[in-house]
Amino acid sequence: INHNMGETQYDHDQREEFYDWCTVLLKWPKQKQQALVFYNVEQGTSKSAMAYLLSLLVGENNFSKIKNDELESTFNSIWVNSLVMNLDEPWFDDKKKMTKVIREMITTKKQNLRKMQTDYESVDFHAKVIMTTNDTNFMIFERGDRRYWIRKSPKIAAIDIDPDFENKMEKEIGHFIYFLLYERKMKYPKKVDKTFWLPQEVTMTNSFKEVCSDNEDVLLKAIKDILTDEMYSAKDHDHIVFRTKDIVAHLNRVAGDYAGLKMYQVQDSEITTIIRDRLQADNNGGKPSRVKANEWDMGVSTGNPERVWR
Repeated sequence: INHNMGETQYDHDQREEFYDWCTVLLKWPKQKQQALVFYNVEQGTSKSAMAYLLSLLVGENNFSKIKNDELESTFNSIWVNSLVMNLDEPWFDDKKKMTKVIREMITTKKQNLRKMQTDYESVDFHAKVIMTTNDTNFMIFERGDRRYWIRKSPKIAAIDIDPDFENKMEKEIGHFIYFLLYERKMKYPKKVDKTFWLPQEVTMTNSFKEVCSDNEDVLLKAIKDILTDEMYSAKDHDHIVFRTKDIVAHLNRVAGDYAGLKMYQVQDSEITTIIRDRLQADNNGGKPSRVKANEWDMGVSTGNPERVWR
């Protein structure tokens, strides 16, 4: 815990917050909590040890270690009744789909239990998620998302590696539970968030920002790059104006420069959503607008009014 949650070269000390997370897990197991994400491309960082610690806290019958195909499978009986789920080295071909699945998993109160050769039934769902990974590009992390508590795990010096570590941890787990329940005062003794126990600022780590930068949706990144180039060209103007189809034309020209960007899978509605919601461009409520002298024209005809983004 000191190694992963204490002050590191990456993040500030969050041991007390982690103790609270564990206490809530034990005392109020139905309470929704942020997903824990421990990552580093290097081996020997004790990421998996954090997952093992939680398995000891809740017991093996309440813990499941999930592989990619088990999460993506139609049948979920292997994990739907777990209190803690460990996604170990996850990787998904359809990142958008699985990002949505995991996001919903963190906050939903119900899941459809699906077993082979039986109809599904709705059951209570209280699982907390912990992800341990060498590669954070397995799903999409967005800067405003408060569901994920991300920490980069430092590498352990070879001299500090203890081959008997897990056995020692098993023997101490009872003392750790007693410490959590009876020996310490919680930093957050009451729920302070409408969904989670801990406040959102707890999740705003340097590691979280780093992962968001690494995982920025490729379509969003491509559109931002296109608009950045246009803004540089338009530095003597107050605005740039463009239509969605202007962006599509640019994307088709540069798609080869962005790994994973497959234009045949991109819908105009996705581009519109990014321009409107993520980049907060204005289109005057969709009403026609003329290009003015102080605006940079990205390809919009100035002969007739056009519905343009500004």
